Amino acid sequence: MIDTRSRPGIVAALLLIVAIGFISASAAARATVLATLGLDELVAMSEVVFVGTVTNLSTQAEGELVYTTVRFSVDEVIVGGTQDNVLELRFLGGSAGEQKTEVSGQYIPTLGDHGLYFVDDTVRDLVNPLAGWSQGYFPLIEVDGTTWLDLKNHPDYGLLEPDTDPLAGKMRSLNFTRAEIAERFPERFRFSLSDFVIAITALRAEQEE
Repeated sequence: MIDTRSRPGIVAALLLIVAIGFISASAAARATVLATLGLDELVAMSEVVFVGTVTNLSTQAEGELVYTTVRFSVDEVIVGGTQDNVLELRFLGGSAGEQKTEVSGQYIPTLGDHGLYFVDDTVRDLVNPLAGWSQGYFPLIEVDGTTWLDLKNHPDYGLLEPDTDPLAGKMRSLNFTRAEIAERFPERFRFSLSDFVIAITALRAEQEE
């Protein structure tokens, strides 16, 4: 159990991200057009949140549709639970022989992907079982012995302090997008996994009160 009281500043920082006017996604919107989800929404809609690695992909044709089953080796469970440190999730899409199914905007993890995953549902047959599709995946990288979330694909989560770099502040004042700034300052779009876990745990506790 993580004691969130020991790092109140970290929790407050990420809760500030939560407050930045993200648009809630409705069930209908998640089907094809995805609204941007805030961290509180990702946590609220997730049955399971875990750190793991994709160890196997398999495809199956069922009628006219092809599904891809992704097998994860689970390193750490933050929300919910898994059996035997293994989790399998099924995604609509993929190729099986000459049969192929493509879904616009679909995201299917690839072999070897290592990251933090937010899982909407582990039982229901969904187009994509991850919360917010690709929004439910945060790649992890190792830098100087610390595990970081790579936020380049989640630029709205980047903690960018303009005072720490004049050029970064100038780019933001010129209305560069956060994604464009992330390309120029990738180190600004990293957040330690341990701190992110603290924020997730604190949010979940609040939501269950």
